[in-house]
Amino acid sequence: MLTHGNIIAQSVAPVVQPSSITMPLPKTLPDLLAVLETDKHYGMMRAAAQHYSEFMQLPIEQVPVNALVNVGPSFTQYLLKRHYKRNSARSYRNYVLILLARAKQLGALSSEPEHAGAWKEILSAMPKDAGTAIVRFAIRIKKTPAEFADSDLNRWGQEMLEIGRAYETCEFRKI
Repeated sequence: MLTHGNIIAQSVAPVVQPSSITMPLPKTLPDLLAVLETDKHYGMMRAAAQHYSEFMQLPIEQVPVNALVNVGPSFTQYLLKRHYKRNSARSYRNYVLILLARAKQLGALSSEPEHAGAWKEILSAMPKDAGTAIVRFAIRIKKTPAEFADSDLNRWGQEMLEIGRAYETCEFRKI
């Protein structure tokens, strides 16, 4: 029995559990941003999403959440070519990666990329100190080990050169 002012309540209405409320999964960047509107980093996530939509050459309303999976060094390079300082470009990329992580937490994206399973055996056979950048690149461009070709390896090397990696480092990794 609860008292409220001079009224005594005989029964209490059941509390609705948050798990019983279902929200549609975000499908576009604005949908995702709407869910994250109360986040303290909302402003930076919104700015990063806008830059990413420009990079994708799509209005922000048309950028699907699953496009975040493809964020890579080319996004950073895009920002650098537009005269953003290196730290700013890195921050925007990090905030896009935060959007990606939040989308995964909300269940809008799988936590494991599409072709990651095909690369598990190769990753487990690699020494711990070996660079896994090429494998991560292959997963990002959605290639299985059987599909990954010399042209993909050359594309990875070009991407690394564009972000400032030394030519010798890229060639050594490709061996």
